[in-house]
Amino acid sequence: MQEFGLYKPTYDFANAEMYKDKLESIRQLQKNKIKDKSSVSYSESVTVGGSLAKGKKMTNDNIKQILRCFNNEVKIL
Repeated sequence: MQEFGLYKPTYDFANAEMYKDKLESIRQLQKNKIKDKSSVSYSESVTVGGSLAKGKKMTNDNIKQILRCFNNEVKIL
């Protein structure tokens, strides 16, 4: 479509390849934030039954659940 002049750009990219590259860099940034746990605010000093290890496991499980819920909400929009 772009080659024939029928494509009306809505973003400030010169071509689809630049858009694709930017989208890929954003996705990589999101993956990195999930991996280093900077996508969610949480406390590292949570204990469960006096156990820091159990608190860490619960926190990690909660982070996964929060991210799943967010992704599901975004998918249905």
